[in-house]
Amino acid sequence: MASLEEKLRFKSEVFRLTKQTSSIPVDDPYWGIFWNCPTCAGDIFDLLSATDIRSIRETNKSNFITLIRVIALQLVYQSDKVTSLDENTALLNCIRVLTKFLPSLYEDPSLEEVEKSLFWSLDTLYNRDATPGSQCSDVATVATELSSSSVLSNQLHDSSSTSAQVEFQSTQNHIEQASIKANVGSPDYSTVPLGAKLVFTLVQLLFTENFCIEPQSPVRSKGIKPIVDFSIWEPGIGFNGPFKPPNTFIDSNRYETMKLLITLCSRCLYIPSSELVAQGSRFLTVLVTALPRLQILTLLSSLLNLTARASRDSKESGLEMNNSQLNNLRTLNVTEALHLLTLMFVYPLPKNNLQFLQELRIYDSTPINLVRYYMGRLHKESELVFLKVSLFGILKAPLIEMSKLENSTSLTAMIKAKTYTIQPSLWCTEVLILVWELYQSNKKFSHLISAKHSVELSLILLFYINYYRKDEHHRNQVRICSYFFLYLTNDEQIAFNLLKPFNGSIYSSLPQSFKTPTTPVTYRDFFIVRICTMLLDDEPGILTSTLIEMLYNLIPITRADFLSSHTDEITSFRKRPFNNSATVCEQNGQISHSASANLMHVVVKLSRPQYLASNSLHSDLLGLVLRAIAHYLGKNFHGVASADLGDVAAMAYTLTKNYKIFNEVKKVIESVGHISDLDTKKTLSVHSTESNVYDLESIDPSEDESEDEEAKYNLMNLKMPVGMSTKVKGKQPLDAPLKKTWTGTKALKSILNFTNYLNKEHTELLHITDFNTVVISIANTSIKQQSWEKLVHREFLPSYRPWSCLKFVWNNASLGWYESVLWGLIYNSNEIIHRNKALLDLNNSISAITKATSDWSFGMWKSPRPESTYPSIQKQVERASKSLVDTGTWNGTYVKTFRIKGSGQHSKLLNHRGAINTMTDSLVKKITDFRISSPSANGPTSHQLQNPHPEGHPNLAETVQLKVTPRNYIHRKDSTLSTLSTLST
Repeated sequence: MASLEEKLRFKSEVFRLTKQTSSIPVDDPYWGIFWNCPTCAGDIFDLLSATDIRSIRETNKSNFITLIRVIALQLVYQSDKVTSLDENTALLNCIRVLTKFLPSLYEDPSLEEVEKSLFWSLDTLYNRDATPGSQCSDVATVATELSSSSVLSNQLHDSSSTSAQVEFQSTQNHIEQASIKANVGSPDYSTVPLGAKLVFTLVQLLFTENFCIEPQSPVRSKGIKPIVDFSIWEPGIGFNGPFKPPNTFIDSNRYETMKLLITLCSRCLYIPSSELVAQGSRFLTVLVTALPRLQILTLLSSLLNLTARASRDSKESGLEMNNSQLNNLRTLNVTEALHLLTLMFVYPLPKNNLQFLQELRIYDSTPINLVRYYMGRLHKESELVFLKVSLFGILKAPLIEMSKLENSTSLTAMIKAKTYTIQPSLWCTEVLILVWELYQSNKKFSHLISAKHSVELSLILLFYINYYRKDEHHRNQVRICSYFFLYLTNDEQIAFNLLKPFNGSIYSSLPQSFKTPTTPVTYRDFFIVRICTMLLDDEPGILTSTLIEMLYNLIPITRADFLSSHTDEITSFRKRPFNNSATVCEQNGQISHSASANLMHVVVKLSRPQYLASNSLHSDLLGLVLRAIAHYLGKNFHGVASADLGDVAAMAYTLTKNYKIFNEVKKVIESVGHISDLDTKKTLSVHSTESNVYDLESIDPSEDESEDEEAKYNLMNLKMPVGMSTKVKGKQPLDAPLKKTWTGTKALKSILNFTNYLNKEHTELLHITDFNTVVISIANTSIKQQSWEKLVHREFLPSYRPWSCLKFVWNNASLGWYESVLWGLIYNSNEIIHRNKALLDLNNSISAITKATSDWSFGMWKSPRPESTYPSIQKQVERASKSLVDTGTWNGTYVKTFRIKGSGQHSKLLNHRGAINTMTDSLVKKITDFRISSPSANGPTSHQLQNPHPEGHPNLAETVQLKVTPRNYIHRKDSTLSTLSTLST
């Protein structure tokens, strides 16, 4: 609609729906205005606000529901009418209208039963040959047929197409390879409810020629049903070939189709996070359970490869074009693909809301999340490394960019380093979730990470925690990083890797601001120092408890933990004399003096009377640190007759030199009196219900506005060690003094006993001024078994009770929070795309890893389309403009999964950058562009990634036998996880 008059006339026609005395029949030609009049997405999204749609819903619910029904049926009808890329306006308008109106349907809880009747009922029939808007009854039919066991049959018509070459490992008998091509509306489908039909239709549209797949011929004759070609979109997993320039027409159609798929599933936005896992979404359930193997594998591979391509350099990513509209469209396309992939991957099936699949003849077997199942079966090393390089490339972008700026000697880089705030990649949080899910569900991927890349991943996570922890905009991103880091420390192989000496080249490549004051001896030293620095710099907050839990998992690790089954080896190892302090720390992997000193500073801060008195949970945090140190000391003794202090020499020296600190801690604990003396104050905050402009950073997946710090900690806290659980505390008398109920009492006593022993029995050690000499002396000092048992409480001796780290697990509360973070990203994806100007620098900032990623290259754009067959730049920009809107899909609706704080205007002010930034950006970009090199000619060629033809896989009717890797499963021996009661927001 070009003129303002046309737009006003259209809006006036839409408001005919609000007439209270008028119920417009289904067969009324009026409905045609919705798919015939609009010419672009803006005609629907910009002309009709959430308030307008809410007004229609409230004044005439009948017309509102009829509109959604008619548009949904018309979408199914129009999916059979695709002929060329230029003639799909009616279909696109149906997609846009549903995308705009569905959130208002989900928003009203009183319409929940109406929604079920509309989308999940077999009571209505629809004649496919009659166009909605011209028929004479309000009945609906879906034109496809089901087999008795699955909503979509694996028997597809045309077997001439090349299959999607994806190989997934399975323990089941393989089925014969299915063909790729099928006709939309094939009679091989049984009748299914409209909701399921919408899902299947949209998935097929994503692989329909002349819509989301480039056509073999430019135009198809009218009357001939379009071909659905299940071919993978981009080179990568399952498909070998060169990258092609993005097709704006294809990208825009994919973008709008994926956005509607996500919108169909977005009832989750209107469910409290505490109920999210139990209720789920029927649309999402159908999407992850009922698609046939060929379709789900092709969709999965397409989304993965499109995401992976975005991590490549500017020559291959397809993100940098000559026009901002084209850039925005391509970026939104990648964003929607990543959101859809992550949403399906994370989704836990609601156990009590699956019966509808059988009742409505959608799926007769026991359902599983097929996305999670097949992602867990990826097993070829080349594919796993391809995923690792691509996903880590996105995560490492800000770290590499900061390192280049801070380590550069050029004037422009130094200016920029001082004035420029480096933002994480736009997709950082989604990729973090994706990596975590892969690590949990895919045994071979987790083995690859733990064996070869655990240090790299841990450094990335700690970088995000360290650099973005004070930025409220990145609050949830930092929390995911901290929980993921805590989860990784449960892996004994990763824990062992942290005891290795810090590689010098890796350390020198880190940003200056991320390095420690002294060069760390081991990776564990580095992490302890960085975590302690954060604890010392920050005021107490929700992240404080997680940081201390991370310390608790890092401090007690010793190399003897991994040699416990080789007694002779341990004995000979412990009898070896030590001649150099560096040898003591490096060979033993023990905590260095620098890391020990930082721990002493943390103990001082945590034991301050005002800190302990400010909140009752703070005494438990202090207790955790002391217990970790006590465990570290206790693990030095392994039941032998006499043990030296070689494993704890530097820590023993530091404790002994600072014994007064622990005497002060004892005095403070005794002076506090009772636990009831500790003051816990609640802080109230204002709940913001609606705003016209939103920030992703303003989204907080939390509902309880009156939660105080202690309540949050108790909700999120892991199962505590023996002696620190709520059950044990509950057995203590109400008026018992703190020194008797405090969880760190035994640990403090053990530390004091140990320091007093060294001061008394080895006084000469304290008078040695040379650090190297004193550490060697302590390392060679032996303590008899009887003395050990008197010094350290038996609770901290491995022979009595082996140490167990704090373990993160999933339950409905934690998963609800996790999903709400993802839905927050989805909610605000449109606004953040237009606001994130730094996105265009993404690929330049990762040019340092171009060579690594080029090893998995499929070539440059060696075979571009002839100019005669590729749309002109003017047509591309025009098409992109028709798909892009400034209004978010759910803006103005009342979501319940999280709360909205502030508006986008505030963020724009924070991100405002001056002329110096603009100048340095330009100069640095030019320099970086100049340095970008072509992919290595010596790396593996593209054919090395080519998979063999896929073997058969079980029919979906037999998937009752398929096993999905449990989310809490860790692929290591003795790694049973404790239960996380709840998770705070």
